[in-house]
Parts: sequence; structure tokens; C-alpha cells
Amino acid sequence: KHLQLNITKNPNATDLIYQVEFSTDMVHWSSEGNVIITNTPTLLQVRSPANSIKKYGRAVITNP
Repeated sequence: KHLQLNITKNPNATDLIYQVEFSTDMVHWSSEGNVIITNTPTLLQVRSPANSIKKYGRAVITNP
């Protein structure tokens, strides 16, 4: 089973960096092993690692 996050992106906000993290306890977060399904100017779809027991997902969006 996988957990998947779908994030709608603003195509005009080209300076933003998107990162998806998953967690089992909402304390320890990781992006390691994530599978990017789609990454277009308007959509980011990321799936948790295969056979993952991760239950929570979040998007971290930064403007460097």
C-alpha cells in the first residue's frame, strides 16, 4: 500500500521549491524513497515508498 499526495501548483510561482515528506508518527518526517509520479508546472504527485507503513503526508513549500 502507498500513501499519495497530490499538490496543485501555481504555474506562475516558478521560484517555489516543493518537497513531500511522509511519517508514521507526525514527529519524524522523511522524503527518502518517495516516488514522483507527476511533476508539471500545475501538479505534483508523490507516492510513499513501496511497502511503506507511513500514515501521514505533508508538503513543505519554500521560497529560497
